[in-house]
Amino acid sequence: MAQEQALNAQLGGNNSQMLTQIQQLQSQIAQLQTEVANLNAILRLQNSRVIANAVCIYADCPPNSGCTSGCSQVGAQEFIVLGSMPYSGYLRVSWTTGSHVSFSVQVYDVNITTPTATSGVYSLPVGVNATGNAWFTSYDCTTTILGATWCPPVTYSMTYWY
Repeated sequence: MAQEQALNAQLGGNNSQMLTQIQQLQSQIAQLQTEVANLNAILRLQNSRVIANAVCIYADCPPNSGCTSGCSQVGAQEFIVLGSMPYSGYLRVSWTTGSHVSFSVQVYDVNITTPTATSGVYSLPVGVNATGNAWFTSYDCTTTILGATWCPPVTYSMTYWY
């Protein structure tokens, strides 16, 4: 900007309108550069949103570690709310447990399911505006004397990368 001011002085100081326009254009260029950087990050799958971090599901979770929102158990399945997915990308899901579970996500009406395991780290593709249907299935559940389904606890973490 110092060069522009020096030129303005050489030209008699009557170019304040031009200097204002130059400042506005420089501001617009900076905004466009930021937008391009954000779009490049999306194209390279460098943005992420944590869906769950060390959250316990099913029964017998340690205090303050259980799922308080975004999940609901129906029999041996624990449904997880993924939230908004504005871009195609992938889910990185991991879990630890003493029991056998798998994780599934519905992508364009196709269920993608991990192998059944006592622990795992998996990446599953998701499409733009995915339905958000995702669930864990426990294979070591029992029925209580009251007829309820009891499944051993599972601690999981999940991140949406886009």
